Amino acid sequence: MDSDVIFAAISSAPILLSKAGILNGRKFTSGYFMQMADVFAFVEKHNFEHKAVVEDGNVITGIGMFFREFAEAVLRRFAYDIGDHFMRYKLEDFTEEELTFYWSDEEYQEFLEELKGYT
Repeated sequence: MDSDVIFAAISSAPILLSKAGILNGRKFTSGYFMQMADVFAFVEKHNFEHKAVVEDGNVITGIGMFFREFAEAVLRRFAYDIGDHFMRYKLEDFTEEELTFYWSDEEYQEFLEELKGYT
């Protein structure tokens, strides 16, 4: 983690960074359903931020619907000159509630049943 390596994950992929320990003690975001953070003890839910893209040290995470902003953050990290309006005009403002995803009770139960096959 103290190297020059940049870790970047978008959508539900940050859960893999959590499993690998890369997100330990780091702020992050993800597009996964919040119940997953309750099921998997390795997810540091208290470090989750309800934002489009979160950068913490050498880690960049993003919610999938913000793929442009995520790409912009990664490219900027590698010092690419992408100008002021890279693939978009202006980032829309979203509330924390709009950036928090939950399964319905039925969908959550289906997930838990499916998960049993892997544990």
